[in-house]
Amino acid sequence: MAIPPEYQAKPGPVEVVTAQPGEQAQVAVVAKRTYRWAHNCEAVAAEVQRPLYKGDEPHEPLEDVPLGDEPPMTSLRRVPEVFARRPGTDVIVHGRAVPTPGAVSMSVSVRVGTKLHAATVTGDRLALFEPGGIRFTDPAELAPLPLRHELAFGGLDRAAGQRFLQGVQDEVGLMAFRRTATYLRKKFIKAPPFSYARNMYGRGYVTDPSQPWQGGPVALPNIERPGDELTPERLGGNPAMAWSRLPIPALFGFLDANSFPRSAMSGLPPAFDVHPDEMPEVRAGLLVKGYCPGSWATVKPEDVPKMFNPDMARTAPLGLRFDYLRPGEVIFLRGMGGLERELAVLLPREAPVMSIPGAGVGGRDLTMGELELQQVLIDVDAGELEVVWSGVAPIAMRQSAGQALAWRDVARVDWRPL
Repeated sequence: MAIPPEYQAKPGPVEVVTAQPGEQAQVAVVAKRTYRWAHNCEAVAAEVQRPLYKGDEPHEPLEDVPLGDEPPMTSLRRVPEVFARRPGTDVIVHGRAVPTPGAVSMSVSVRVGTKLHAATVTGDRLALFEPGGIRFTDPAELAPLPLRHELAFGGLDRAAGQRFLQGVQDEVGLMAFRRTATYLRKKFIKAPPFSYARNMYGRGYVTDPSQPWQGGPVALPNIERPGDELTPERLGGNPAMAWSRLPIPALFGFLDANSFPRSAMSGLPPAFDVHPDEMPEVRAGLLVKGYCPGSWATVKPEDVPKMFNPDMARTAPLGLRFDYLRPGEVIFLRGMGGLERELAVLLPREAPVMSIPGAGVGGRDLTMGELELQQVLIDVDAGELEVVWSGVAPIAMRQSAGQALAWRDVARVDWRPL
């Protein structure tokens, strides 16, 4: 039965969660703080404080959808943010590549210290499937381009999905096909191998170029990792199950839970054509060996919890996952502010002091320790900066969701300058 709206917990910038990862039960306070920022200036608290998000919220489509057409899958603008712990700081950037006039390509990057996450941004191109092979057109002049998953390598091979559906219908007959058609259309053919396991929202992914191509030219990715670009040879030489050899997408926004490697960290890995520890992400230092504990579908029920890697809670794309950042550190953005200048985003020089009145032994206040800066979201065009912190403290026993909600209503978060 649905909970009436008046009794549902209202979203806010503070949440409380309880957990028992081992023998010791814990309570965590998670807090978000929203700031206004400008290049190389100290951030100031925003008048409107954004809530912690508990669900997925997609972006608006990049292009208008004709009336009657199925809306395209769009990448996520927001994802769940309430985690007791994360193994480091995730950095998310919502922004645009801003080229100089007349340019057909440019570079964008995010840098923290010596760690660099870079991408090459190119004007629109097409892959043409011709009798003599696959040919890429020259890039068009580059306009300001959103750094969205939709413009990186990946996507959904709709032509392959339609061939599969037709094959199923031919095999089982029209009446039997109709009983499962909705599931097959809405779910099955939107999962790997029909969609790219690393990025289902992108462009350029074709499962089997040897098939007669019915969809016409294919839009190529605008945003790519330097040295890992898509070529006609890579596009034409890899059937669906050899997806590990295709490019690692250059992403800057949230990584959803169904995309690799988060799917592999939650016991639902895609079908690998190589051993998980031999994936290019491991060789590039973006993942460590053992990131994929296995599949919960192949183990005993009591072993299912072992199939979850704590890194599954990380929602930043590979390349934007850092060791815990500290207040005062600087994040440099290149290619997103125009005039080829590098923007300096100063992390606020303050941290929260978190406590729950009455939650300690004997009714004393319980102060959170082990503070972690879990997430930094930079919205370049809006001039907003969001940080998510968590603090954890031991408790005698794990509490109910109702108790966590009651504690949330009284939890105190004071932001102290450092």
